Amino acid sequence: GRILVVDDEPGIREGCRRILSREGCQVEVAATGEEGWEKIQSRPFDLTLLDVMMPDVGGIELLKRLVARDPDAVCIIITGYATIELAVQAMREGAYHFIAKPFEADLLRMTVRQGLERRHLRLEARRLAQLQAEKEALERRNAELEREALRQRAEQMAELARLKSAFALTVAHELRAPTAAIQSYLHLMLGGYIPPEEQRAYLLRMDERINAQLALISDLLELARLQNPDLRIVREPV
Repeated sequence: GRILVVDDEPGIREGCRRILSREGCQVEVAATGEEGWEKIQSRPFDLTLLDVMMPDVGGIELLKRLVARDPDAVCIIITGYATIELAVQAMREGAYHFIAKPFEADLLRMTVRQGLERRHLRLEARRLAQLQAEKEALERRNAELEREALRQRAEQMAELARLKSAFALTVAHELRAPTAAIQSYLHLMLGGYIPPEEQRAYLLRMDERINAQLALISDLLELARLQNPDLRIVREPV
């Protein structure tokens, strides 16, 4: 991990750098709080070691800035003025751990190792939460698309039913009108209202109406065949 050591004591800075570098960490150091803050703003660190007492910006103030910038930051406070009150304040402000000077190298290694593990777990938890949120958003979007598809399908089916109904009414009218006319002519002829010499003209009219009906029926059969290619239409011999 990338580690920043902020301490105004050269011995502490270099000691931490040597110990942690041997652990495979990338270690940077800063001699003042402002220098440390500039480094924090320029690049991310996985863990920060902060001295409490520094001449410009103290460790607690720098801790507040760092946590406000990165809520997942892992900070370890190091100080030669260890008190319970100071430890409680540091933890309240977001510090991960508190080490009193002077400290052993093993304690530093163990604390830093645990801090880096906590950082990893925090970032992994945030990543998983983000993936879960994206998954839920995708599921909501898919559900919305499915509902929209169902709504459009229902509208299409309703429109198709309306068109079929209108088409059926139109066909019924087109078939009924000439049939009624033919029947009317037949009644007139059978009732003796049309003289024999005029019946031919009426018969020709009936023939025209019948031809028109046959043409309409042929069109309907062709339409049915186009819509259903596998449909076999049996044509009765004339």
